Amino acid sequence: MKQKILFIVCMILLVVIPSRVQGADSCDNTLASRYQRIASNVNVTTTYQESNGSVSFQVIITNLTPEITIYDVSHDRYFHYGDNSENPGEIIVDGFEADRSYRFIAYATNSGDCDYGELYTYYANTPAYNQFSNDAVCQDVKEFKLCQKWLKTSLTYDEFVKQVNEYKASLEKKEPTKVSPTETPGFNLAQFLADYYYVLLIIIILFVSGMIYWNEKHDTFGF
Repeated sequence: MKQKILFIVCMILLVVIPSRVQGADSCDNTLASRYQRIASNVNVTTTYQESNGSVSFQVIITNLTPEITIYDVSHDRYFHYGDNSENPGEIIVDGFEADRSYRFIAYATNSGDCDYGELYTYYANTPAYNQFSNDAVCQDVKEFKLCQKWLKTSLTYDEFVKQVNEYKASLEKKEPTKVSPTETPGFNLAQFLADYYYVLLIIIILFVSGMIYWNEKHDTFGF
């Protein structure tokens, strides 16, 4: 009887042990590295929409594959390949706020009994938004720091308007640089004769010599 029980136990071990070893082999590092490479090709970026003095951000996940699932830590939700039927590898998600850092984690979709853990971590950072940047007081001073769109400020609206107007007043106090017109001097005959008298003298001498030569030639040949 004991021999039969021992035989049965041995048979059970022969059946169970190989299956467990085979399951362990399927969780090797090679497959984990493959999943990590796939996850590293997934892109998580942000974009925004502005309307009526407020801004809302979207997170765009691209290059998603069936092997990878993305977990949104802040909102406790998962994104899978095919959630967007028109473009299965791309997912666009609304509802993200300004001046925040959001974390996303990639996991293997079909891990079975294997625990590959966190394959890749992504961060989507949204900038601080200045809700006063489009105010009418900034119309002529867009270059002023308080009129920039992506700015973190704790000013109240009245304080904001006050500082912008102070900046405008400082610009008015600065005197514009005066450019003196270039004066074009008039023609001065005396100065011209003083500067070029020797040239005129040579011209006069040549002219007189030419006239004398012409007269002598005319008298000789009788023309």
